Amino acid sequence: MNSRTHPHDSSSQPLWHQLRAVRRRENVTVRTMAKRLGVTVPEVKRQEQASLDITLSILTAWARALEIPAAELLGQVRPGLAPDLAMRANLIRAMKTIRAIQERAQDSAIQPLADSLVQEMLEQYPELDDVKPWPRYGTRNVRYGNILNCPINTTSLTPPKEPN
Repeated sequence: MNSRTHPHDSSSQPLWHQLRAVRRRENVTVRTMAKRLGVTVPEVKRQEQASLDITLSILTAWARALEIPAAELLGQVRPGLAPDLAMRANLIRAMKTIRAIQERAQDSAIQPLADSLVQEMLEQYPELDDVKPWPRYGTRNVRYGNILNCPINTTSLTPPKEPN
């Protein structure tokens, strides 16, 4: 796990990866990521430095830990470079959402619909069978937390205030 800073690194250089942004997008804390990777919290923070030219083994470990395609971790990938990978990433996100709906459906009318969606996705893409739902808990995102589990009055919605 030997990462190095790229010799021609400067602020105008493209990012080598976007580990931190993807980890945050997936609602995974630094501590949880360290546990999943089997490294220390400082090592996760070091690896997240976008100016580091990380090894393929580190990139693969992160992809496995986050259950996403490794291509999503690459920095500034040009559109069209690998459209099949972009499509696969979208399929995984869709399947994670469908699995979450299937797992959490409380309405008897929604459950069969979610089951049907899962079956249709698996008929077309059987490799998605092992995709798990989005995590229900475990995020430390203070701004949103478990807001989806709380009923809200939609007539008085205001945007959340940014933390100081």
